[in-house]
Amino acid sequence: GYGFWSHDLGGHTQKRDPELYTRWVQWGAVSPMFRTHCTKNANNDRRLWTFPWIYQNNLARFTRLRQALIPYLYTAARRTYDSGLSVVLPLYYNYPENDEAYTFSNQYFFGSSIFVSPISQPVNASTGLVDNWPIWFPPDFQWVNFFTGDLSSSSAKKSFTIDEMPVYAQIGSIIPLLPEPRGSRDRIGRAQQIPQKLLLYTLIGGSVKGRGYVYDDDGVTSAYKDPSRTTSAVTRFDYSVSENTLQFTISAATGSFSSFPTQRSYEIQLRGVFPATSVLINGASAAYESFNELINGQDGTTNAYTYDGSSLSVIIYVRQSVPTSQATVVQVQLSDSVAHPFLVQPPVSFVGLLARCQAAKARLDYEWGVRTVFMDDYPLLLDAAATGLRITHAPETAKDELNQFFNERMPGACDEVANKISNLDPNVRSILLAQLQCTTFTRK
Repeated sequence: GYGFWSHDLGGHTQKRDPELYTRWVQWGAVSPMFRTHCTKNANNDRRLWTFPWIYQNNLARFTRLRQALIPYLYTAARRTYDSGLSVVLPLYYNYPENDEAYTFSNQYFFGSSIFVSPISQPVNASTGLVDNWPIWFPPDFQWVNFFTGDLSSSSAKKSFTIDEMPVYAQIGSIIPLLPEPRGSRDRIGRAQQIPQKLLLYTLIGGSVKGRGYVYDDDGVTSAYKDPSRTTSAVTRFDYSVSENTLQFTISAATGSFSSFPTQRSYEIQLRGVFPATSVLINGASAAYESFNELINGQDGTTNAYTYDGSSLSVIIYVRQSVPTSQATVVQVQLSDSVAHPFLVQPPVSFVGLLARCQAAKARLDYEWGVRTVFMDDYPLLLDAAATGLRITHAPETAKDELNQFFNERMPGACDEVANKISNLDPNVRSILLAQLQCTTFTRK
């Protein structure tokens, strides 16, 4: 089959459908090629900012994700060149003996670590969800949702909002990404540049070991065809956990070429862990700094670490570039086990449900302009939606905050949406109750 193909995101001739286009862009972000395309027609406008607000952020987020994935995709392209196996593979390539690998024909592997189940049906109008979407999780591994940290290891039916897409990675995967640039103009031309900085997106998922790698070449010439080690470079990453100490190693690059960076800086995201109490980078202590999602670590010059309560992530900024010809060792002392029940066996995924709380708040904020619904009507939902921020500003409270979130704030918010916002549109009410998974929570 075709290894590199585009599906002309949005289609050519039909009138635009915002929901269909959103799902198409989500799928395109994890496809070999990403290209919006259509016949020249005013009804087919593909510009993201021309769509209704409930779709715009999602379209932009997945477009940014696509750019961030360039190092991972380029590495996968080299693997394709070497092996002849496509960047995208049907499940039966790896699991020919499993019937599910054939019956779940819409799922596929994307590179060596990720599999995708693109959604191809509209949301239910009464719930705002694609309900009971069937997913087969290949055996031999536990799989972690790329965005929310939700863990799965067998066939399941899951529900997704328009903001969510089933993208999963093997637990312990270290995915090389491009970090967020300082400004929008810095996004231009990034695909043609050899990264001077990498984001190592590490999906812990309770695993005590993990690994990944990134491939580089000059990106311009056909020198990569030469088997000599002077035309390309591979940098490997791994981590291991002993008790509550996590050691992350960036190995010395194997191979080199004339334009390969002699030094690199890194942002290491350890997703799905409790806060760190200390971090050493090559034996030197890194300072703790408060997380600021607006700046995202861009303004510092010294090595540091922080904690993002909304994604339950320790973030380590190796801002002082390290030699690519030498190994870099980062030692992280975590405040609790990577296998803590709140991380690997929560009632529902905290990160995913928190995002839904924030989306529910945005929906109710929108209702201000069309109905007499005001912020004073939903204080408990506001409280639940702010849980991530409170953890960010006081990481030592993470476990207490999670306990309150699941046992007090979510039951209270669900009761509030169900019974106490008197002027809320009934359809909006049913959507929010479904999306907040309120059948899971009973107020005590």
